[in-house]
Amino acid sequence: MQDKCACLPGHSDGKGCPCCCHDGDHDVGEKLPRLSLKGIAPKLPDYMLDEYKQEQFLSLYPVKDCLPHIVEFSPWSAVPSSLMVIIGHGFQPRRELNTVTVGGIKALIVTAECHRLVVICDWHVKDGPVCVKTKFGVASGPRDFTVLSWPRPVLEADGPPFSFEGTGDGASLDLRTQLSGLNAVALSAPIRGLNVPKVGTAKVLCVACYPRDFPPPDQAAALATLKTKTANVTTYYTQASYGQLNVNFDVVGFFKMANKRDRYFKAAPVSDGYPNFDSAALPQIWAECANYAKNNQGRDLNTYDVLMIVVHMEIFVRAWGGGSVGPNITFSQGAATDQDALSINITLTKSLGQMTLSDDTDWGRYAHEFGHNIVPPAAVLPEDIYAAGQALEDATGAPFDLMGNHDSHPLFSGYNIDGLGWFSASNVQTFQWNTTPFSREIEIVAHGLTQNTNASRCHLVRIQVSAGLEYYIEVRQKPGTTTQIFDPSIPTPAGKDGGVLVTRSINGTVNNNEFIRLITLLQASQNTLATGEVAVDPLRTILITVTNDNVQASPRICRVKIEWAQPTSPTPKGTFDLWIQPWGSDYTTPDIWIDRQPFFPAAPYDRHDAAGNPVSGGDAPQVGEVNQFNARIHNSGTSAASNVLTTFYVNTPPGIGDSGNWTPLQTQTLSVPAGGAVVATANWDPSVGQHTCLQVAIVPQTGEVSVSNNKAQENVFTFIPASHSVPEPVELPIAVRNPLNKRTLVWITLEGVPQGFYVYFPRRWLYLEALAEQTLELLVIPLVEVKDLKTKIANVRVQGYLPWPYNTPQPINKLPPGSAARLIGGIKAIVSPKIGSKIVLQPNPKAGDRNTVTVVGSVTPATAKQSVRVDMTFVDTLRKSYRSVETNEKGGFSATFSFPVEVPTVVKVAFQAHIINATTLAPADSNIIHYTAKVDAPPVDPPT
Repeated sequence: MQDKCACLPGHSDGKGCPCCCHDGDHDVGEKLPRLSLKGIAPKLPDYMLDEYKQEQFLSLYPVKDCLPHIVEFSPWSAVPSSLMVIIGHGFQPRRELNTVTVGGIKALIVTAECHRLVVICDWHVKDGPVCVKTKFGVASGPRDFTVLSWPRPVLEADGPPFSFEGTGDGASLDLRTQLSGLNAVALSAPIRGLNVPKVGTAKVLCVACYPRDFPPPDQAAALATLKTKTANVTTYYTQASYGQLNVNFDVVGFFKMANKRDRYFKAAPVSDGYPNFDSAALPQIWAECANYAKNNQGRDLNTYDVLMIVVHMEIFVRAWGGGSVGPNITFSQGAATDQDALSINITLTKSLGQMTLSDDTDWGRYAHEFGHNIVPPAAVLPEDIYAAGQALEDATGAPFDLMGNHDSHPLFSGYNIDGLGWFSASNVQTFQWNTTPFSREIEIVAHGLTQNTNASRCHLVRIQVSAGLEYYIEVRQKPGTTTQIFDPSIPTPAGKDGGVLVTRSINGTVNNNEFIRLITLLQASQNTLATGEVAVDPLRTILITVTNDNVQASPRICRVKIEWAQPTSPTPKGTFDLWIQPWGSDYTTPDIWIDRQPFFPAAPYDRHDAAGNPVSGGDAPQVGEVNQFNARIHNSGTSAASNVLTTFYVNTPPGIGDSGNWTPLQTQTLSVPAGGAVVATANWDPSVGQHTCLQVAIVPQTGEVSVSNNKAQENVFTFIPASHSVPEPVELPIAVRNPLNKRTLVWITLEGVPQGFYVYFPRRWLYLEALAEQTLELLVIPLVEVKDLKTKIANVRVQGYLPWPYNTPQPINKLPPGSAARLIGGIKAIVSPKIGSKIVLQPNPKAGDRNTVTVVGSVTPATAKQSVRVDMTFVDTLRKSYRSVETNEKGGFSATFSFPVEVPTVVKVAFQAHIINATTLAPADSNIIHYTAKVDAPPVDPPT
C-alpha cells in the first residue's frame, strides 16, 4: 500500500479509495466468486470474461482519480430484464455500495468487483445512459443503452431471457404434476405413483381473442358457440370420471390482439405440423391472453390449472397442446403500424398447463388438448407408434382413445383410463403373468354412465407381463339411446354397438428422449371383438377369448376367458425384463445415487428419507477422490438374468435433451435374480468441480420383454451458496441439446422459484441444428440474507420441449390433428443458501494409547450439530482414512484415528477437515496439519 494516496488529496493511506492504485487493499467484506458468464447469450466479449484480458483492456483507459469510470458495457442493446456486464475503474467491491441505473431505472447488482459489475436491467428499463454511482461520484457509459423488442417469429431468432424474482414458496405444482404424481412414467402397479383425487376440480381459464385484422362477425354468437363446446368437454370428463373430475371452464373474451394474423400464423411446412399457430409466436399469444385476463378481466391466474387460448383465425389451424405457461409470462414490443405496444410481465406461483386452439375446432380437440395435462405420456397416434420402431402391422389404439382420434370423441383406452384412477380398485382386476398354468373367466362391464357395483364383475382387466409390458381388456359400447357423450363412432362389427377391446401398452421413446407408453392393439381385428374372436400372444402362450359378447345389452357385459402357460407348452421367450426406474418430473430416480466417503452406513447420505435411503442423488460428489456411483437393476420376470452388461455414463455439462454425447465410465457384468434387484457400483473420481449428469444403461438381451426401460438418468444438482451478507449467486452451465436429425425450435420452461430468489436464463426458446447443442448459464440469485428467506431452499427446475407434429388425418373429418409440446428432459438445481463459515484445525494432534491420534478443531461461527469430515492422508502412499463427526455447542469437534500395525514404525500423515453438507454452515476447507507418529509394533508371543 502507498504511504500517500496520489489520486485523492487528504487521504494519507488511500483507505477507502477504490481506484486501481489500491487494487487488493480493500476490505471487501464479501468476497464473491467471479461468475464465468461463458454461457450468457448473446456472447459477451472475452475481455469481460477473462481477468487477464480484462486487465489488458482496461490498461488502455488509465485513470488518476478516485471517481468511478465506465470504460465499456455489454450488450449495447437488449430486451428488458437482460443481463449486462460493466467494466471500468473505481467500482466498490461490495454490491450494496454501488448503484447502477440503465435509462434512469435502477438495475439489480449480481456481483461487484473493483473493475467489473454484473447487473440485470429492470423490466421497465428505458433507452438512455448506463450510470454507476458510488460515494465518490457518478460515472456514465460511453454510449446510451437501447431497448429492443422481442424478435418477430418470422425471423426464427433465439428468444429473450428468463429474468424474474420468484413468488410464493416455489412448491406449487402444475395440474399435470398434481394429478400424475412425480413419476411421469408408469412402470408397474406398485410404483405407478399416480395420485388422482377421487373428487376434484380442474379450473381452466379460457381466453378468447382475435387478430386485429380478423374480428368475429358476431362476437356474441361466437362466444355462445365456444361456451357450448366447453360445456361438452365438461360433460365428457364428468361422465368419463363418474363425476370425480369437474373440468370447470371460465370463459372470457373476445378481445383484440396487438398484431395482425400473419404475426401469429404459419402456413408451412406441413411436415412440421403446419398450418398452425407459429411456434415462435406462442409466448406472445400466451402473454397477451394472460395480461387481458389479469388486468382487464380481474382474474387471479394463480387460482387456475390450465390456460386455454381460443383464437378466431378465419383459417384452419391445428392446435398446440402439452407443455406449460409460466410461472413467468412476459412479452415486450414497441408500437408500429398495425401493431400495439406491449409490456407484459406477470409472475405466478406455479406453471399452468396450456392449450392453444382455433374457435372453429371440434370440441373433441378441446377435450384432447386438456387431456395432455392429466394423462401420463402415452403414444396412440401412428406417427408416434411407428417412429418408436413398432412394427407397421401393429394397429394403433387411436380410434379407441381420446389422445388419438379425438374428433370422434372416444373414451380413454385401458392404459390411460387406468392411470387416471377413475375406476374403483375392485373394478380393475390385475393378473401377473408367469409360467404357471392359468385359466380364468371374467365378466367385463362397459364403462357406461354409472360405475359397476357387482363384485363378481369389473370394468378393466390388466395383465402385467413385466414392468415394461401390460395388456388391457375392456368392453366398449356406443351411446345408443343414452345421454353418453363418448364413443359414438368406435369401430364395431356390423350389427353390433360394441364388444371387447384388447390393447397392448409397452415402454418406448419417441426419438426425443421422452419416455412414454406406446398403445397398440393386441387383437388382429381393428373392430371390437365379438363372441368367438381372440387376441393372442403366442410367445407367452397368452390366449384371450370372447366367450359371450352379450351377457347383458346395456350397459354391455361380455364374458372373456384368459389363459396362459398350459402344461404342454414350452417355456416362452421373454421370461425376464431388466429395468431401471427412469426419472420423474423432478429429474431424479431412486435407482441412481452417489455415496461420498466415508461410505454409507459410516455416514448418512446428504439427502435421505426417513429410513436413511438415498433420495435426489444421495451425496454431493467430492472432487479429487473416489465416490461410489450406484445403480439398482431390477428383473421383474420369472427367470433369472445372467451376464447382464451394465454401463455407467457421465456427461458434462448437464443438459436438456440428449444428442448422444455420453462418456462411458465403466461396464460391469451382473446376475439379477427373478423378481429381484441388485445394486451395481462404479468408482467415480471427478477431476474438476463441474456438475455432471449421470446415466446407467443395461445392454439388451435376447428374449427380454422390453428394452426401452433399460436406462435411467439423474439430473439433480445441489448448490450451497455461502452467505456473508446476502448469499452469493449460483451459476450452473446447462447444455440444451437437440435429439433430432433436423433443425428444430426448443422451448424452455423455468419454475420452482420461491420468493427471495431471482433467476436468469438467457433464452426462453432457441433454434438448434441437427443433433447440435448450446451451453447456457442458469443464474440463481438469493436477494436477502438467509435469516430473511421465507423459503430456505429453492428447487429450481429447467425443462426443454420440442414442437411435435402429426399429419395422419382424423378419420371423422379428414383434418390433421394438433401438434404437441413434447418434453425432452430437464434438470433440477437445489439451491440451499447457508451461512459463510470457517473451519480450523489446531496444531499438535494428541497421541493416544494403542496407536491412536486425536485431532481437534472448530468452526466459525460457533454452531452445534454441524457435520464435519476429517481426513487423514498418509504422506508416502496418499492412502486416506475418514471420520465423520459433529460440532458441539461451542463449534468444537475432535476426530480420533488409529494406525494399522502394518505401517512403518514412524509414519508421516496430514490432517484436513471439511464442511461439506452441514445443516447451517456453508462448505469450507480447513488448514492442513502435518504430524509424525511413532507406531508401536504388536507384542510378540513368547515361545512355548
